Amino acid sequence: MNILIYQDLHERNIIKANVVNTINVAKGFQQNNYNVFYFAKAKKVKSYIKSQINCNIILTKNNYLLDKIKENNIDIIYCRDNDFPFYLIENNYSGKIILESHDPVVPNNIEILRKHKNLFFTSISPIIIKKFGIERNLLFPCSIDFEYFSNRANFRDDLFKNTKNNVVYCGHLYDYKGIPILLEVAERNRDLTFHLVGGKKEDIERHKKNAGDNVIFHGHQDYNNVPNYLYSSDILIIPYSVRGNKYSPSNITSPIKLFEYLSTKKPVICSNIIGIKNWISEDDAVFFKADDSNDLQEKIRYILENRSKDVVQKIINNGYKKAQNYTTKNKCKKLLDLIS
Repeated sequence: MNILIYQDLHERNIIKANVVNTINVAKGFQQNNYNVFYFAKAKKVKSYIKSQINCNIILTKNNYLLDKIKENNIDIIYCRDNDFPFYLIENNYSGKIILESHDPVVPNNIEILRKHKNLFFTSISPIIIKKFGIERNLLFPCSIDFEYFSNRANFRDDLFKNTKNNVVYCGHLYDYKGIPILLEVAERNRDLTFHLVGGKKEDIERHKKNAGDNVIFHGHQDYNNVPNYLYSSDILIIPYSVRGNKYSPSNITSPIKLFEYLSTKKPVICSNIIGIKNWISEDDAVFFKADDSNDLQEKIRYILENRSKDVVQKIINNGYKKAQNYTTKNKCKKLLDLIS
């Protein structure tokens, strides 16, 4: 069976979390023995996709894509784009369509999707599932290639051998990601070293003005190198603010890094926002009150003082088991069962 992965990527936005999520989904379909085709409309986009996954690439412009779909006998089209399913329906595409959306804003003509017999929907949030109102749906978080991230023997764990008490955050450095309170904690705890992996140059430069010498900015790293930083850590952290932003509200977000972190068997600290607590509990990770630097500091100290004890090891093992449930292989198996 042939499946096309469609995401309308431009060269300027290929290094984004939603792109990583879509590539992970493509891998999940491959792990379920489907023949994956990936749409790319620019050579730079094609090169990036090929660096992340070994699959067929359809390099063409949008207006020629229907011909390519017919030529390659595409049975299913997975869309990470709210507009493309309408285009497929208008042009009488007869195969199955899977739409994934993390956008709480519902398209104006949603009834077309709701009534189409071959349209299926998946999202990360019960709020979005309810708003779209598509009967055939799957609720599932941003998932990971668990086999890749959990294979400790393939990665380094000594990147921070010259520092101690290494607290690691991976991702963008926007304020709503909780970076300001992370820097507050760093300022008060000079015996800890905070490693910030990722971020745009302008955000790095902005935060450096408020950071002490125990905060190290590693800049953007290739996605395939991220596990080296995770395995070199003592604590992994998701300090997201309850404020969120209009594109990523805290009650809807589903960080890919959550299950990447948990798959490493490192202790994980998360802010107690709804978007995270939709998927894990206090049994799987240590939570702190979002936007409260004092509580975050206490939770970091708690883990450092108790990381070898049964109480923390039990949480780590529970988190690892939870990560095994939320793999892209499992997600795609559930999607394929839904459309069969």
